[in-house]
Amino acid sequence: VSQQIILEDNFAGGMDEGWSWLREEPEKWRFAAGGLEICVEPGLADTVRNALVREAPDRSEGKYAIEVTVYNHTLPTQQFEQAGITWY
Repeated sequence: VSQQIILEDNFAGGMDEGWSWLREEPEKWRFAAGGLEICVEPGLADTVRNALVREAPDRSEGKYAIEVTVYNHTLPTQQFEQAGITWY
């Protein structure tokens, strides 16, 4: 089975085209330590701030896998504090 990378972005000093923000708060994210740091803010799925989004590939063109690496360098400071990746 042949594998083809259709998207790769390590956020080392910038973002590739195609990314956009939902309810961006520019003072709450930055490029640092060779990647993208986002300060998580309180919110729900329909009110989340600083959500980085991108259109997914067309699933009718075949199957694909997604691989993501996330580093959490700080411990939670409040009850229910969390971060995640949502596929929708």
